[in-house]
Amino acid sequence: MKKFFFTTNDKGIFYILTESARINLSKKNNKKIETKKIKKKMPSISFYFFLLRIIILGRIFDTRSFGYIKYKNFSVGKHALAETRRFFVSYKNFMMFFLIRAKMLFSAARIVDTALSIKDRSEGIFIDHIVYLNGLYFEVFYKNKKIIYANGFPKGFFVIDGKKNFRGVFKKTDSIFKIDVPKRLSKNQKKLAKSKISETLKNPKKIPYLSNANFKKLDDKIDFSKVSHVVYAHSFTDAQLAYGYDGFSDTRDWLIYTIEKLSKLKSKIIIKGHPNFYNFKFGEAAMIDNSIFQKIIKRFSKNNNLIFLNRPIRNNDLLKKLSKKTILITHHGTTIFDANLKKFKIISSSETFYRKNVKISNTWNNISAYSSLLEKNYHQLSKHYKKILNVSYGLYFNRYNLYGKKFFIKIIKKYININKKNFQTKHMQKNIDEINFNKSSNYLCKELSSEIENLKLF
Repeated sequence: MKKFFFTTNDKGIFYILTESARINLSKKNNKKIETKKIKKKMPSISFYFFLLRIIILGRIFDTRSFGYIKYKNFSVGKHALAETRRFFVSYKNFMMFFLIRAKMLFSAARIVDTALSIKDRSEGIFIDHIVYLNGLYFEVFYKNKKIIYANGFPKGFFVIDGKKNFRGVFKKTDSIFKIDVPKRLSKNQKKLAKSKISETLKNPKKIPYLSNANFKKLDDKIDFSKVSHVVYAHSFTDAQLAYGYDGFSDTRDWLIYTIEKLSKLKSKIIIKGHPNFYNFKFGEAAMIDNSIFQKIIKRFSKNNNLIFLNRPIRNNDLLKKLSKKTILITHHGTTIFDANLKKFKIISSSETFYRKNVKISNTWNNISAYSSLLEKNYHQLSKHYKKILNVSYGLYFNRYNLYGKKFFIKIIKKYININKKNFQTKHMQKNIDEINFNKSSNYLCKELSSEIENLKLF
């Protein structure tokens, strides 16, 4: 009998998700499905020849090149980098960074070889933490036309049928997290999309992961008249490279490169810390992000042209102070909505939460292209305002994702008491894990099994 494999434990929220997925798969196949936790095997002998080759070529030592490494045509380098940056010790020094990512590369090869060994014995798979090493299970199973269940931001709980979606084009995990952007909107949909951007700009606490941020007033003593660029920092630990690889090994690499490049200008440059750098209700992740950001500030402290906003500031308060000719730079994230609504020109990565063919900013997909964008002045950059409402509607009004009525946590909340404070923190899954869930009660799993999004990859 073929099995339904899962990559995680069967406790707390992961019991709920795997059981709901099993029920859904049983209905699809019209037969009883047996679940089985995956046990990773050691890499095959071919991995050691592969390892020797990338050592000789030097690719294992060069951090940015490392992200492009593939083993058996699967993206082991990108996923190993993402996993490495979950460990604060990897930021301590280059040697620790190298050793941990080498270890993660070994783990990545184990996953690839394990996935290849079980794919033919599988009815399907549930994958947790798909943005990290486990994303390699997705690559193997999707390529082999299997049914895959997973959850992740900005998506909710979803299933991908490899048989129906496979079009002869290899898909990486990046494609999972690209939202569906409608080509056309009605007048009412445009109104809703614009209203949502305005609402979150004025009150960012409306965004669930910012609900606990303790925003401060902007320093009135700052002179904004000579500011040419604003750079928005991102988390250094959370879901690195989830949207794809653009040449930078992580957001710290990107931020330091950006500051070094822009600091050569004679103008003033603002670097804005993410509000959750200062939100210690997020626990260890926020403390690590804050620590790394403080070190970056110290590194550039002697440059008087750099202004670090080292406290949680509302973006709306900042945008009101800036000239419309200020260039805004973000790697990814919803800051792009605020900037577009206020008619600023924006630079952002092509590897973000919407597909590359949607143009709402000046984008790069490699370091050379990014360098060229940073060298351009305001008049040389393009305006991209037309599709911003389409992207906003795709993010905020999908019924299955974080903001939708059928977001899986909202369904779970109907059966399990999760207070509002816990529901809107980054660790909401951990909060559910700590609840004693009664396995004999399957009402929740049965309802959730019928509310899983059928995701199509294009």
